[in-house]
Formats: sequence, C-alpha cells, structure tokens
Amino acid sequence: MSAQETLFVFTIPLLLGIIFAISFTIEPRRLLNGWLFNLFAVVFLIALAAAILKSGNLLLIAVTGTLFVITVLIVFLLFALHLFWLLWNAILVWRREGHSLSNMLTLYIAIGLLLLEIAASFGRRFIPEPLYVALAVFFGLGGLYVLLTLYNFLTALILYNLRPQPHNRTFLIVLGAGLLHGDQVSPLLASRIDTAIKFYHKQLKKGRPAPKIIFPGVKAQMRLFPKHSPCSVTLWEKGFPRPIPYLKISQLPPLKICGFQNG
Repeated sequence: MSAQETLFVFTIPLLLGIIFAISFTIEPRRLLNGWLFNLFAVVFLIALAAAILKSGNLLLIAVTGTLFVITVLIVFLLFALHLFWLLWNAILVWRREGHSLSNMLTLYIAIGLLLLEIAASFGRRFIPEPLYVALAVFFGLGGLYVLLTLYNFLTALILYNLRPQPHNRTFLIVLGAGLLHGDQVSPLLASRIDTAIKFYHKQLKKGRPAPKIIFPGVKAQMRLFPKHSPCSVTLWEKGFPRPIPYLKISQLPPLKICGFQNG
C-alpha cells in the first residue's frame, strides 16, 4: 500500500480520534465520549484490517485474523453468559450490601431476562406467529440497545478512570451504598470511603488544600444516630481527627451536591 493510500484509509479514523480527544479534554465525564471512542475504535480497526489485507503479507494476515477470531469469540462468550454474570453480581450484592431497590437492580434484570427466555421458548404455542415475530424483534432490539448502552457506559467509565486525576479537588463526594441492618457501613460503602481517604491524603502530600469529604444522606444518619453516624465512626477509625472534616450540605440530593464538585 502506497503512502497516499495509507493516508486515505486512515484519514477518517484520524478525524474521529481528534474529535474524541477534543470532547474528552473539554469534559471527560460525558457519556458521549464512550460513543465517540467506540466509533473511532471500530473505524480504526476496519481501516487497519483493510491495510493488512492490502499488504498481501500472508503471515501477518493469518496472525491478525486468528487474534480477531479469538477476540470475537471472547466477546460473544461474555454476552452469551450475561444472565450468569447478572445473577452472580446479584448474589454478591445480596450477601454484602443492603437490600435496597438500587442494590437489587441486577437481580430484577436477571429475573426479567429469564422470564423473557421462558416466554420466548413456550410463547409461540399460544400466540399468533406475526405477533410472536413482532414481539421477538421488539425485545431483541431492546436487549441490543441495553447491551450497547451498557457497553458504552463501561467504556466511558474506564476512559474516565484511566485519566490522570488532578489533585486539586474542593469536595470529595462519597456516594452512599446503604447501611447494612440500618446501622453498619457496607463493604461497598467502606471501599468508597477508603478511596476518598487515599485521595485526601495524596492531595495533602502535594501541598494542596484539604478537600471536604461529603456523605450524601448523612443528615438522615444524624437523625438515627444523634452522637455520631456510622460514616463518622469509619473516618475516626481511619485516623481522621474530630470533628470530621466534611462539609455539612449533605441534606441536598446527591445530584445537586455533584454540581459543587470542580471535576
């Protein structure tokens, strides 16, 4: 492949990569970044495949073709076992976290998908064929949309976490995961508190002002625990002095609190 052909093939993925880089630089928390990156990755892989096939190198074609088939099989296997992963996650959450509606969401999704599978297997006997086909197409497209949306969200999440974090925060917002038995910090909430504490100390080591640690929902905890909340006890156990250094605006909804965060 000549230099001009190579430039022509990779022009579109290059432009898409620039658009993604600009969007990610301006606002790394956008879900749009996931779509832009996935579009860039797909177009780049297509361009790369075209360049490899055009090269005529049989060894290179065989190696990359084998890697592509293996990757497709792994992705297909992960999607095929989606029900297993949902049930496994639901069991872990059931054992380790509170039984709130949000924490049991994966369990409800798994049950719903299982019921759909059963209905798809036996429904054809009881409903007309055109209606069955229409329902199958509807739920199939709906499931595909959910999977693509989930994949896009995971892509955006991974990209954001891989981004170097500037240690210049004003607030560290620890989103709640529910209290076990109404008075115990759950393992998930404890891990989030640990992450905030590590970030807190790292920012101090860099000579920056100490950020305020905020617990949304702590006002409700204060009503249940007038002297101290379970989150306060956790911070004390981690070596924080009294009074606990969080900003007492936690009676606000978490989404509104996030508006105070500077990145």
